[in-house]
Amino acid sequence: MNKINLSAGPVIEDLINLGLLEAIGDGISIQDTDFRIVYQNEAQRRLMGNQTGKYCYEVYEGKESACEGCPMAECFRDGKAHTAVRTAEVSGKTLHFEITSSPIRNPAGQIIAGIEVIRDISDRKRLEEQLLHSQKMKSIGTLAAGVAHDFNNILTAIIGFSTIIKRRIPETDPLQFYIKQIQSAAKNGTRLTMGLLSFGRMHKGQPVAADFNDLIRSHANRLQSLVGEDIDLNINLSSCGLFVKVDPDQMEQVLMNITANARDAMPRGGRLTIQTDSISIDETFTRLNGFGTSGEYALISISDTGAGMDAKTKERIFEPFFTTRQVNKGTGLGLSIVYGIIKEHSGYIDVLSEPGQGTTLSIYLPLISPSQDNQAEDRTASEVPFSRLS
Repeated sequence: MNKINLSAGPVIEDLINLGLLEAIGDGISIQDTDFRIVYQNEAQRRLMGNQTGKYCYEVYEGKESACEGCPMAECFRDGKAHTAVRTAEVSGKTLHFEITSSPIRNPAGQIIAGIEVIRDISDRKRLEEQLLHSQKMKSIGTLAAGVAHDFNNILTAIIGFSTIIKRRIPETDPLQFYIKQIQSAAKNGTRLTMGLLSFGRMHKGQPVAADFNDLIRSHANRLQSLVGEDIDLNINLSSCGLFVKVDPDQMEQVLMNITANARDAMPRGGRLTIQTDSISIDETFTRLNGFGTSGEYALISISDTGAGMDAKTKERIFEPFFTTRQVNKGTGLGLSIVYGIIKEHSGYIDVLSEPGQGTTLSIYLPLISPSQDNQAEDRTASEVPFSRLS
């Protein structure tokens, strides 16, 4: 280990020479008042590479002078500790750092250097972003469900009164055509409101125990028809059963909506792969991915070779009415409905996508044992929890 002499600051010098700073897990560096890096501990070198002897603003920011808002520059200016959050590209990954800089003084009280502690807060930032996104989606869901409920009451009145009129005029009356158009438009509106209610998790399904592999097998032909001849559909199912408690009709809608979305992402053809497996979610998984409750899950992955998405699009794909399609080419509710259904089933959905690299939607649904299904079927109506009626 190289010794360092800052012409003062004996306490810091002793810490370095004794190797105490090397033992600290956070990245630590010391810079002179010209912002030249004169020391890095092992954690800092591992994180940012060996930059000793170089100017920090050159190696970290690619600039010719101290950066605006630099905590080290601030600490040199007023002699106080300063903290800032910085984002940097390290080995092709975007990392977030919390940087705290404090002055080092000589016995006369003059600032001769600064010590900087760098902490990788990328995991924390990711969790914060996912929490904010979850809260946003919950707020949007509450708003959407409230609007849908009120709008559904209006549609009910339109359908009801138009039905009365339809019955009271002869079938041969030219007005019958217009009444049918009114009813058709109202029914289309009803489908939209049902989609919004599903997204807002206010449209309850009828869950039963089922092997998700069997659900996919039963819809294989429809899925193939949906994607057409230009897209190769590959279905790879796990060898073991994946028993989950789901509403079969809603799961059919999930499969169809995702498949239709993937098809539209591959207008010139491509490959769509549906794959199932079981997975254990533990604390490590939750920390790395920012979601999940410990337990055993069925994992359904649906991957396409389409255009992929950038980060901004990926953040919004589950929002109601958000769509990248042309006007009149879709409602923008397909993936919103998927999101609401999966959340209603206590599951999770994750998206992996890069521009030009296709998209993978991963669905996690809690596994149950076949015995749980048998117990549920044996219960009488009087044993059904009252919470279902609330």
